[in-house]
Amino acid sequence: MHHPFIFKLVDSVGDVLGDTFPEIRQRADHIKSVIESEEVHFNRTLDRGLEIFDKIKTGLRKKKQILIPGADVFKLYDTYGFPLDLTRVLADESGLKLDTDGFEKEMKQQQERARKAAKFKAGNIPTDAWVVLDKEAVSNFVGYTEDAIETHIIKYSIQENNLNIVLKDTPFYAEAGGQVGDTGKIVLEGFDLAVLDTQKEGDDIIHLCRLPENFELKSDRVLAEIKTDNRRYTEKNHTATHLLHAALRKVLGDHVQQAGSLVEPERMRFDFTHFKKVSDKELNKIEIIVNEKIQQDLELEIEQDSFDNAKKRGAMALFGEKYGDVVRTIQISDYSLELCGGTHVRHTGEIGPFIIVYEGSIASGIRRIEALTGKAAVSFLQLTRNNVNKLSEILNTPGSEIVERINELVEQNRTLEKKLSKISSEIVVAGVDAILKNAEKINGINVISHELPDTDIDKLKELGDKIREKSQNTVALLGSKVDGKIGFVCVVTDDLIKSRKLKAGDLVREVAKIAGGGGGGRPHLATAGGKDIEKFSEAMEKIKALV
Repeated sequence: MHHPFIFKLVDSVGDVLGDTFPEIRQRADHIKSVIESEEVHFNRTLDRGLEIFDKIKTGLRKKKQILIPGADVFKLYDTYGFPLDLTRVLADESGLKLDTDGFEKEMKQQQERARKAAKFKAGNIPTDAWVVLDKEAVSNFVGYTEDAIETHIIKYSIQENNLNIVLKDTPFYAEAGGQVGDTGKIVLEGFDLAVLDTQKEGDDIIHLCRLPENFELKSDRVLAEIKTDNRRYTEKNHTATHLLHAALRKVLGDHVQQAGSLVEPERMRFDFTHFKKVSDKELNKIEIIVNEKIQQDLELEIEQDSFDNAKKRGAMALFGEKYGDVVRTIQISDYSLELCGGTHVRHTGEIGPFIIVYEGSIASGIRRIEALTGKAAVSFLQLTRNNVNKLSEILNTPGSEIVERINELVEQNRTLEKKLSKISSEIVVAGVDAILKNAEKINGINVISHELPDTDIDKLKELGDKIREKSQNTVALLGSKVDGKIGFVCVVTDDLIKSRKLKAGDLVREVAKIAGGGGGGRPHLATAGGKDIEKFSEAMEKIKALV
């Protein structure tokens, strides 16, 4: 198959699963567009991978080898999406073998890296690793109304440096629906445990704690207390996502659907379906609408309802989520109605100012907005104001005219850079005659070794071309040191290429080796770099010995 085809299955998936996931039918065109775009991108990656495989094959044949190294097999898998079986098929067709042991070694190393980098997930804990204290109890979230409660431990597990605890009742919200898990502390006899994160596995709300030294559980009775400041800031941002979602649909159209979110104390992130950049004018309008709803101090009506009834009322459901028969609805006046299990403010006025700080694309047909509320929004506004004032002072320009003034300066800078580059080129070229006069005769050949301080490689090449134009029977090595790095350009006149078989690429490569570098190029002009500044002079002299 050489063309995208998976996107054509969307209608069939809708026929099979559309009753359970009605969004598949409702948004079929959008889903097809996203999948088709992903297929096009993957096909390009696959084609690039085939090119890499051909290079590997050619390299092995030159060395008269048949075993593809495990690192190369893994690169095809990890970077270009080639499963092991596909690489094996390609290898068999070419008479090659795979270093499967090397591949497995690379795979294990990657898994180990991923394991170390991975965020804690409840599913990482084996069932038999739990110490169960209360077999009958079920974990229960009471954090909608409580920030701290006395409760008892149902079970716990020690994993490396983590102590994972499940409580009978808990005010800690477990990460879900884009809202991050709560942090805080669990106080038990002899220890204060710092809760670093809260996750959910099945019915269990798991508190990830730092394991203290000499831990010993003396009693199952504890005090569980969330970090209230973090919760309050998170609630502001969570309610703001609902206001933002409704404003996006109002300004951009009803095709906008939530495609993901992140709600944490410092900021909020909202991903949504839309096929083009949101203009500054549209962003301003969205921001104004959200702030108007905040200033109206609207009360949030939070209720339990049947899923079917909530949908009839027009409640927005998160695409891809499965809901039970009874759902929790968050209604903000007649402006927004969504299904949501997260924590929220009581009135929109608690949110404070709302500021959009970023809008951009994250995938085909998916845009992202990042925003700040409350204290973080005020800090952002203060920083922005201070920066504008400083720029206004530096440029001696009113704040309202700063952008226009900066554009003028950028344009002036471009003009000056062009003039400077032209003057620099003229100075370099003007020195050609002086450089040619200093050529040294070696075996009947004019050999030039010349340093030009702080000259970039393009200028060296330009000078090299002029030397070739104005001379014959000449080999020239031009060198420069810029920002701690060495650049070389070697040129050979055409008569020496024909009569003496001299090649600039071969010469400059040998020169660069002395300075710990490498390079190459065409017979008439070649470039190279070096790392060892102390070896620069020695490298420049090497051209004479080579000739």
